[in-house]
Amino acid sequence: MTSDQTFEDLDARLSSDAINLFTRMVETHLAHRADAGDNLFLMPTDFAGELWFTGQKSAYTPNVRSAALNDLSSLGLLQRGSPRGGGESFTVSGTGENFFQWLKRRNGTAIDQVAEVAQRNLSGAGFAERNPGASKALDDAFELLWESSTDDQAVQTIGGHLRTAIQHTVSTVIGPDADGKRENPIGVLKDYGETLELTGREVKVLVRLVELAGAVLSLDQRLHHILDEVDKDRPPASWDEMRRATFITAVTCNEIDLLRPRR
Repeated sequence: MTSDQTFEDLDARLSSDAINLFTRMVETHLAHRADAGDNLFLMPTDFAGELWFTGQKSAYTPNVRSAALNDLSSLGLLQRGSPRGGGESFTVSGTGENFFQWLKRRNGTAIDQVAEVAQRNLSGAGFAERNPGASKALDDAFELLWESSTDDQAVQTIGGHLRTAIQHTVSTVIGPDADGKRENPIGVLKDYGETLELTGREVKVLVRLVELAGAVLSLDQRLHHILDEVDKDRPPASWDEMRRATFITAVTCNEIDLLRPRR
């Protein structure tokens, strides 16, 4: 099963519940594919409706319909394994991974266009020449994002790239001698904004931009310190969170760059 037409047929035959369940299963599978041991999904007989993942970081999904699992299995998206402890076991098949990538491309057509525009603007001669460090960090983040991995190492690395991009962009705008530009880029950016000769609406826009940059940096920091986040029983990062952070950081860097002194 490799053609788009075949995947379109599969999509048409699956209910929205089955698609949503399948998406969660594949994201979990991809996040823990490199882990040692059996990464299986189990539906114990004694706990009907509960689907357990047996990887190093176990998790379970409630209210799962057996019919959805049967549909996914019969269409080759899941492989049914040997019974475990009186229950059924499943793994994501190679076809399932390919179908998942097709779903992301189909649902992400607009996303792909936004990513292309963002990368083109930030990799172009103007921004890249002024901000080589930020441009490279963003390119690296986008490249890793499209690999679709959500394991802790990938999440940490993307968060580090995005944080670096903001730090480098602020440093370029403020100047290399600004104190605290790496440790507190948002505070430095705020102080810099107060030196600009702005009036009326421009002042309000700048205030909101600084607030946005602070919120985006917090999101990037969460990704960079995802192990600490998980240790505090906070949710792991999803691919959508990584996508959101990458796109918003790129846009924010572009807006910060526009604050540079004009010559």
